[in-house]
Amino acid sequence: MFTKSYTLEDGQMDFYFLDLHRYRQVSDETGYKFQVMHQSPQLLVIKNGAVVAHDSHGSINDIDLEKYL
Repeated sequence: MFTKSYTLEDGQMDFYFLDLHRYRQVSDETGYKFQVMHQSPQLLVIKNGAVVAHDSHGSINDIDLEKYL
């Protein structure tokens, strides 16, 4: 549902869904590595190994992904 709200073409951006409630270790490591406190749902835009944008809950739809291509 989330990826359908954007008009990106296949191959322009990779999307990964992480179940951070089920895998707490992954949640902890993600927060540590990217210095972002976990909230759910949450969107992290990672470019060249660094978080360039992030938001959570209803605000994830406000991030203009095309800006980060």
